[in-house]
Amino acid sequence: MDMKFAMLGLMVWLTMCNTLIAQEVNSDSSRLLQSVEVRAFEHQKPLDEIPASVVIIGKQELDRFGNNSFLPALNINPGIRMEERSPGSYRLSVRGSSLRSPFGVRNVKIYWNEIPFTDPGGNTYLNLIDFSSVNNLEVIKGPGSSLYGAGTGGVLLMSSRPESERARLEITRGGYNLFRAAGNMQWGNSKRYLKVTLARQSSDGYRRQSAMERNFAQVIARTVLGKKSTLSFLGFSSKLNYQTPGGLTLAQYEADPAQARPAGGPFASAEDQHAAVNNRTSFGGITFEHEWNDRFTTSFIVYGNNTNFENPAIRNYEVRKELSAGMRVVNKLKFKNGMFAFGLEDQSGHSEINVFQNNGGVKGTQTSSGSAPTALRMGFVQADFDLPASFFLTTGLSLNNYVTRFKQTVPDVFSATQRAKTIAVPRIALSKKF
Repeated sequence: MDMKFAMLGLMVWLTMCNTLIAQEVNSDSSRLLQSVEVRAFEHQKPLDEIPASVVIIGKQELDRFGNNSFLPALNINPGIRMEERSPGSYRLSVRGSSLRSPFGVRNVKIYWNEIPFTDPGGNTYLNLIDFSSVNNLEVIKGPGSSLYGAGTGGVLLMSSRPESERARLEITRGGYNLFRAAGNMQWGNSKRYLKVTLARQSSDGYRRQSAMERNFAQVIARTVLGKKSTLSFLGFSSKLNYQTPGGLTLAQYEADPAQARPAGGPFASAEDQHAAVNNRTSFGGITFEHEWNDRFTTSFIVYGNNTNFENPAIRNYEVRKELSAGMRVVNKLKFKNGMFAFGLEDQSGHSEINVFQNNGGVKGTQTSSGSAPTALRMGFVQADFDLPASFFLTTGLSLNNYVTRFKQTVPDVFSATQRAKTIAVPRIALSKKF
């Protein structure tokens, strides 16, 4: 007990000393912390003036944790839950919304440097990205509504911007043969810059049949055109392979938690079937911004994506080729006490899906073949008002239309088209700054 009181007394004494020293420091030498600026909903305003629940995770917060995944940096924030089913396979849930595709993140709309990264079908291959390629995250907790469509699971805004460092190299070694090497080089100035990032990560995993390997290359560039226009580019190529060990029963887990799913009934084991996911993706987007005058600006984005996906699973062997392209236009008009934004987003995708028998990790007889074109169209408006007495009001509306078609050629010819009714999703938010 005496030791506890001694430590408490020491802490109090140090605090008093620091307080006295701080009082003697000239006020001119003090440093004011920069305000945190939010880009969500096109606000570009301090966090305490945004009528929305937004979490900002900057480079400092990202660097606090292991540089292999965004998972720990996201999970320290209430209302956000990221899970890793097997190395390289993620599940992201915001405020309990946990819909997902078999592989990838669903029901959370993701943008990268304002470019739509979620495909027209609502799926996002977040696992393709290396940790070093992103230096800022913003999570909108709750529906994005107006500017980001009709999703209910939240929005994740990723940002890759120039950094103060001209060059950076990171090398990580860890258990289970974890190895990661990532480096970037940056050239240019405030008007023109080019940044190149290369990364490789591999691991054997804790469980059998849980190894992963990812090779990633990214380029971002920006140039000023004239006095009022800028042109930006973001592109990456990623080759990801991760094995899927499968689930275990309680008895199997207690017997050996490191084992992969064993054979059972008519199905072979995950190891015998070489269960894994192989994903090769190339993505690129161009952004053109023009400032018409001091109050009115336009941002025009076009992008394209190409994915080759293979999944030898326990029951079958699926091969998909996915192509998608889209555009997004955002116009912003500033007025005395607020801002008005309006625009549209159009995405189209086409998936060819072929399923075969899995003969020990080798494609066997084809069991089905089909294609699934999709189209997502959205128009949106938003108005922000800075009211008296430090009140802030946001109102908005988005009109969303979704069309998907499916055509099967094996084993039988079959086709269907589903058109969702145009859905209007409003948004209204009011906040008070004390």
